[in-house]
Amino acid sequence: MLYRAWTFNASTTEPTELIQHHLTVKALGDYELLVENHAIALNPVDWKIIRPGFLEGSAVQVAGVDGAGIVLAAGKLAKTAVGSRIAYHQSIRGNGSYGEMAIVDSRLSWPVPAHIRFSDAAALVCPGLTALQSLQKLPSMQQQCVLVHGAGTLVGTLLVQLLAAAGARVIAVASSRHQEHLLKLGALGVVNYQQQQVLADTQALLGEHKLTALFDCIDAEKVAAFYPLLDVNSHVITIQGRLTNNPFPAFDKAISLHEVALNTLHRYPSAGQITALQTEFAKLLQCGVSTVEPRLQTISFAEIPQSLQKLKQGQYAKYVAILKAEQ
Repeated sequence: MLYRAWTFNASTTEPTELIQHHLTVKALGDYELLVENHAIALNPVDWKIIRPGFLEGSAVQVAGVDGAGIVLAAGKLAKTAVGSRIAYHQSIRGNGSYGEMAIVDSRLSWPVPAHIRFSDAAALVCPGLTALQSLQKLPSMQQQCVLVHGAGTLVGTLLVQLLAAAGARVIAVASSRHQEHLLKLGALGVVNYQQQQVLADTQALLGEHKLTALFDCIDAEKVAAFYPLLDVNSHVITIQGRLTNNPFPAFDKAISLHEVALNTLHRYPSAGQITALQTEFAKLLQCGVSTVEPRLQTISFAEIPQSLQKLKQGQYAKYVAILKAEQ
């Protein structure tokens, strides 16, 4: 059986250089599923790995990590029935989601209820799982002050929503165009990062309180300005990049450094971690659709390379390719 897919190789430099190939469906492994894609979501990580040196020699790889569709076949140890509606996340180290079909690890797939569109489910996978994995790093946030830097990103917006629902007092740092939406999601206040008095505005919202946690969704190095606002036993969670050194000397503020790396679940499958994400993502599918829908921009399968290039150039949209018409 042949299917079309967008691929890159060791010399590919830009998303617009993706090449469409006809590939043959290979035999399934024990935990694998063959999925007929109905929707494919585009993510920043998709273009970040399309660069010289990521692949070696003559290797060719299907791009993309997120998709949703119908299970056509299942390996003998997969616990997902043929005909199931699922969303999935792929490893960056193997053939991905940018195809009419995809072979996926059943353990990194999630049921999609009939009332939820495949496009919404696919759009939520990577940002939703990233937000959920970020929250796993922390103890209870009930009544704790937390800051989300880059709250205008989809991951950041979902974090604000989830943290507020967990009872945290959330300060969002984002551009002014996101203010109304973030306040509706439960943010205590929104600080415009484009203003010079960012630290002073944040301090004004905190009052006499300190930050228990600081989430960064943009650039790990850019959150340093907020370190004076951290409490003595607090947490810094970086989603884009990592902090290699503790910014405070010994016997000073005892902060914990955390990083989020969603792809590691493919390399080191953890039953406990995956089960926790399965449960929480099922909940997120019920409440997160309204957060992702305003950003959703549907495209055709043929438009994937050009749309991924726009995403790389900073286009504000959540692109999802539709392969099958949704009812």
